[in-house]
Parts: sequence; C-alpha cells; structure tokens
Amino acid sequence: MKILIIGAAGRVGSAALAACLTKQHHVTAFLRNPSKLPPELRNHPRLRITQGDATSHSSLVEAIGDTDAIIQAAVYGSNTPFGTSDSEKVVRCIINAVKEVQASRPLRSRPIRLWVMSGQVLMDIPGYAGKIEGDVFPIHPEHYKNYDFLRNDAKDLDWSLLCPGRIDQGEPTGPLVVTTDRVGLWQEPWIAGRISFIGPALNVIYNWKQQRLTYASVGEFLSNHLGPGDEWRGKRVGLLEDASKHVGNYDEA
Repeated sequence: MKILIIGAAGRVGSAALAACLTKQHHVTAFLRNPSKLPPELRNHPRLRITQGDATSHSSLVEAIGDTDAIIQAAVYGSNTPFGTSDSEKVVRCIINAVKEVQASRPLRSRPIRLWVMSGQVLMDIPGYAGKIEGDVFPIHPEHYKNYDFLRNDAKDLDWSLLCPGRIDQGEPTGPLVVTTDRVGLWQEPWIAGRISFIGPALNVIYNWKQQRLTYASVGEFLSNHLGPGDEWRGKRVGLLEDASKHVGNYDEA
C-alpha cells in the first residue's frame, strides 16, 4: 500500500512510520523539517520524504497523489481548555485536500482511508449517557471542533478518529484494547463515584492511572489498519494497553 503520514517526525508519526515500513508499505513522510526524521529511517528504500506545510492545500493535494491511506499525526492540540494550536486548521486543510483528490479519481475507485489523531477526551464515559471525558476535563479543545467538522463535512470520506489514552515512551505493557466510541478498561471505583455532579470526575480520575499505552503500540495499530474502515468508518476508536495481562507484544485483545 501507499501510505502518507502527515507529521511523520512527531512521536506518533515516527512510530507509525517505522511500523508501516516493517509492513512493506511504501510511505511518503510529509513534514516541515525532514532533518527531524529518525536518522535510521531517512534513507529507507521505501520512504519518500516530502517537505511541506500541512496548511497548504496545494502541497497536500500533491502529496496525496495516488495514496491509499493517510495518517494525520501533525499538531496534537492544546493541553489547556483555553489554549490554541493549528490543529483545527490542519485537520480542515487535510480533509478538504482528501475530498478534492477523492473526487478526481474514477467513480468506483477505492476510497482513501484517513486516520485522524485525537484523544480520549472525546470518548463516551461508560455509565453516563451523553457525557464524554472532555465534559469532565475539557482539555484539547480543538479535538471537539475537529470531530464536528469530520461528522458534518467529511461524511463521504472513509475516516476514523483515533482517540488513545495517555501515551508514554517505552515498551508495550500488555495487549491492545480497542473500543468504539467509549472509554475502554473502565472500572467503577466506589460509592462516591455515583454521587451527582462529582461522580463522573471521580471515576475519570480513578481510571486514569491504568489508562495508558505506548507510542510503539499506536504505530503498530495504525500500520495494521490501513484498509477500508468498515466497522470504524466515521467512528471514534479508543486505544489502551491492558497492563494487567503483562505481555510484551502488540496483540489486540
């Protein structure tokens, strides 16, 4: 497959890049500063490096070309409720470029697969109908707007929103747990977790300590799921590692 990774020098992007190359994919790394790519990957025979700005429509259209799948790993977003970043602009530019390229292809051609990086703040909290984690801790405000834009303006695209828990360096601590639209590995803490108003916050805090995964496992997951979306098309996809099972591989639970 021909894969385009936007933001390939970042921690998620470089992990996805390494994993895709091991799967024999042909990869285009789209980034502002090629010198930031890991040295061991720069001269890989199946890697093409394209320097460009992810807010440039023409640059994105050219980079997409005959790509089969895209991983959007550029500009994660702000860590505060009132922070700002280029995330919204980047995601909108990418979606508009994908729409243009898709429209130019033959009618029955395979749709471009698009993974957009987001965060667990967008996932539903189990047991609290209509409430997402971001309602409790409103960080990464751009993610909410990106999700709305995807739902409203990218209905004809084969997209999924990747919403992992907190991501750390190091080796995977357990098998991947993949969920759709809701937070995974959820445990009810104690009776205090059912108290009105503060219950959801207590539950999120209680679960936060076990809700983690590694960049390596995120990259591996993305490299394994670049075909047509099907069950995850238009969905929020949660990722966590189940450390309770203590295995050192990337198998999905």
